[in-house]
Amino acid sequence: MQNERITSKRKTMPKSIPPKVLSGLNRQSNQDLDAAHGYLAMSIWCSAQNLKGFARFFAKQADEERKHAAKIIDHLINRGVPPELEALPAPKQDFSALLDLVLHV
Repeated sequence: MQNERITSKRKTMPKSIPPKVLSGLNRQSNQDLDAAHGYLAMSIWCSAQNLKGFARFFAKQADEERKHAAKIIDHLINRGVPPELEALPAPKQDFSALLDLVLHV
């Protein structure tokens, strides 16, 4: 029981992160979330075109990018540093054909 208190105490204690590293971690987590947003838009377009396999592929890619971002965010939170999320621009959602979508990746 004493170890549990120490562990939980460690998670809430702020640990310094050098500013350049913190900036890089925040930038990367936001890039991962932006990529997830784009892949989701591609998945939706493919689904609307009845391209089920491509829709699943891009949905999986979106999930992977969200997981990458979540790992960084969890790391920052565990270090006592709140992540800085940026607004996500709307991804391209209007593709003329599958080739147009693939060239956009």
